[in-house]
Amino acid sequence: PRTVPPPVSMAQAEPAPASHRQGRIQLFQSNLFVLAVLLVGFAAIIWWVTTQLSQVSIDNLAGTEEGLGGAEGNGGPSPIPSPTFRATSPPEEVVGAPQTMDRVLLVLSIEQQSWVRVEVDGETAFEGLAEVGNVLQYEGRDSVRVLAGNGAGLNVTYNGQPLGPLGKRGEVVERLYTTGGQITPTYTPTVTPTSTDVPTPTPSHTPAPPNATR
Repeated sequence: PRTVPPPVSMAQAEPAPASHRQGRIQLFQSNLFVLAVLLVGFAAIIWWVTTQLSQVSIDNLAGTEEGLGGAEGNGGPSPIPSPTFRATSPPEEVVGAPQTMDRVLLVLSIEQQSWVRVEVDGETAFEGLAEVGNVLQYEGRDSVRVLAGNGAGLNVTYNGQPLGPLGKRGEVVERLYTTGGQITPTYTPTVTPTSTDVPTPTPSHTPAPPNATR
């Protein structure tokens, strides 16, 4: 007689859906791994391309600078410099210039012994030997004239402006200081006629010849 297999119960058929679900999870995990690998590879490709482009840009820039330098060395056109503008300062005032005054103020500091004559407005105010350390001060309406036998012995201050020594050592110097400035007088030599003695002829005595003997 044939034996009939027992019927499969529902309890034994339930494990099939669980194995199917596990297969889906494994497939999803494998797909996720592949996606991660693809993302990492894509990022690596982007980084490599960016590095190459930056390297190419640096090389091109260096080549351009070398080309410009070679063109200048070979007489090629050189870049035109852009114009530069400098700020101009206002002109400075001259400090220490003699003041323009309606009178003459003169100070003579004696540094070396010297004979000095000073005339204020045409009148003699001092004449004599000035000693070292003396300070002579004069004020004139129109002029002050100074004559010194040793120019290096006098330091002059004219209307508040130091002018330094009047001249050189042992030099005879004359200066005229007025309200308009200082003047160096010029001398016109005068010719003094000299008498020339004309020799007077001296008469010579010629002796008479002796009488002839007869």
